[in-house]
Amino acid sequence: MVSMTVDWTVLVQMANFIILMVILNAIFYKPLKKLMTSRQELIDNLKANAEVAKTQLEEGQLQQERFRVEVLREGVKIQNDLKEEGRTKEAEILGETHKQASERVDLARQAMAAQVEKVRAELQDEARVLASQLANKLLGRDAAAEN
Repeated sequence: MVSMTVDWTVLVQMANFIILMVILNAIFYKPLKKLMTSRQELIDNLKANAEVAKTQLEEGQLQQERFRVEVLREGVKIQNDLKEEGRTKEAEILGETHKQASERVDLARQAMAAQVEKVRAELQDEARVLASQLANKLLGRDAAAEN
């Protein structure tokens, strides 16, 4: 059989190991754990900030899209209003132009009627003179003197 006896060097080695673990824990593991924890917190904060920024970006894009649609809608409304105003002015101008043209046509007709009457009167006078002259020549006497 093998007998095992505990030697005092084993106890010293165990004590050295425990002391080494306490020293390493104090010098290496705790600062490392603290550093890793702070880095993890930083990463978590950055992720949270990134999520907030992403949400704000999406909200901004939605707001920009709403604004764009509203501007387009307002532009179309303004365009339609201007078209309607143009049609109204066009109708007014055409109405006024038609009225002026009608007045000019009426004035021209009146002037032509007056000229026709004047020419008709002149022609009637000339026709009487010519008829009288023709009658004198045909009858050989003065027809105007007999009337």
